[in-house]
Amino acid sequence: MQWALYPWFNEHGDDLIHPDDIESFIKITPSLRMFRVLPPQEEWSAIKYGENIFRVDSILLKIIPPCGNIFFEIGEKVKIVGGEELALVEGNGWHHAKNSPFYILRINGKVRSRRYWPDELQRT
Repeated sequence: MQWALYPWFNEHGDDLIHPDDIESFIKITPSLRMFRVLPPQEEWSAIKYGENIFRVDSILLKIIPPCGNIFFEIGEKVKIVGGEELALVEGNGWHHAKNSPFYILRINGKVRSRRYWPDELQRT
């Protein structure tokens, strides 16, 4: 499974995003997210964030090289290391200085503002 960044901003222009996907793509603030890479769809690269699949031009697609990090899917159940509390992965991002993903969790129905790092989480 491959993961990628898509550092798109309005200044790049709408033509890099499939016209049917642009509105929902803008809403997730794509420049801050990690995407799972899917097989291409026609002439578009396909990337996924949560349940949303977006078709994008590959020109901005930055594949994250394997670097020992563990990647969690949006909606995946996880446990915080050292605790018994279950959580859902609500969102993700990429920390450029640490060269690592981070995760936003929903615990007991509430989204936490704290970032969680891969080594703080384990699959259930």
